[in-house]
Amino acid sequence: MSMNIFIDTNIYLSFYHLSDEDLEEIRKLSVLLEREEVWFWLPQQVKDEFFRNRENKAQDAIKRLKDQNKKVSFPVFCKNYPEFDEIRELQGNFNNKMKNLKGIWGQVSPFAFHARGGKTQDLTPEVL
Repeated sequence: MSMNIFIDTNIYLSFYHLSDEDLEEIRKLSVLLEREEVWFWLPQQVKDEFFRNRENKAQDAIKRLKDQNKKVSFPVFCKNYPEFDEIRELQGNFNNKMKNLKGIWGQVSPFAFHARGGKTQDLTPEVL
């Protein structure tokens, strides 16, 4: 017996804020959809609301990432530990990578992301 799934637009838009683990669960769901063990119902109103609000949601996800402050303050006594220098170096690498990403974000659509193979993929859910 198959299961019916209905989701609200807000749930659909929350996909822009999902972690890798969350996305893996959605991939599992897509397998169930392919096997027709699950039926996914998406009313036209949800589609319309999604397209009307997705740009704001994507921009919000990017803003949250940009606003993250990864500068950590350490008490003076931590400077004597060998891990201190490594952490500082990692922070510098992180800041440089974020700076590079911020430059890229200004040049691409908020609905695209670069997969690990360098291929650009659309973030708009395929169901639409």
